[in-house]
Amino acid sequence: VTPSATTTYSVVATDSTAGANAGCVIASAPMTVTVKPVPGAVTVAPSAVTSCYGAAQTLTASGGSIAQSATFGTGILVNVASSTTSTAYPAPFGNYYQGARHQFLFTAAELAAAGLSAGNLTSLAFAVLTPNTTALSNFTVSVGTTSLTALTSTLSGGLTTVYSAASYTPSATGGYANNTITFATPFAWNGTSNIIVETCFNNSSYAANAVFNQTATAFVSSAVYRADATTVCSGTTATYTYSQRPNMRFTSNVTNVWSWSP
Repeated sequence: VTPSATTTYSVVATDSTAGANAGCVIASAPMTVTVKPVPGAVTVAPSAVTSCYGAAQTLTASGGSIAQSATFGTGILVNVASSTTSTAYPAPFGNYYQGARHQFLFTAAELAAAGLSAGNLTSLAFAVLTPNTTALSNFTVSVGTTSLTALTSTLSGGLTTVYSAASYTPSATGGYANNTITFATPFAWNGTSNIIVETCFNNSSYAANAVFNQTATAFVSSAVYRADATTVCSGTTATYTYSQRPNMRFTSNVTNVWSWSP
């Protein structure tokens, strides 16, 4: 077999004789063939050169990256509230309050267990269950490394902005594919550090939140500051913290290791 994607196989043997065991069936234990991605095309510049004997010539290689995708959370919890989910948090999209600053913690162990290795994080997607298409003003996504193993009510600073939009309108369709944010500036993850992902926006009016599928975590993984104020994105103290996190998906490109021959 030559599968192009990871596939699980099993073998079934059936006795087709006319003997006493005719028609008996036995199946093998399943066996999974894991298909790993092939690196992208590699180019070398210049592609051709004429040089005098003994002269030095610089060759520059590019491409060859390996795209990865990792999903965090498969739970069906929703926004936490005593009233309705569209007024509750965590909810990166939607503005039940005029503004909201969210921070989400991912441990290095989680990232590695999901299949990510050191490289550039290139996008983030959310598992939106019930969309809300209210445009979000001055919407940003930021990422940074941290030594924290659980979030506290003190929001972290010093993160790197990887996406910003004067106005971001979430999709009217749920699911990951329609709620993917491609980073304008990829974030280089070192493969060993925990990371914090932050979203923030600040509107001048309020409506309701989108509802997200979420998963419980063994540590405080979400912190939210929400307020009817113009200074939400510079706020430093969370209104709430949660041991659950919206289901998310990262894509990344693995750092290349070049080997020249001859």
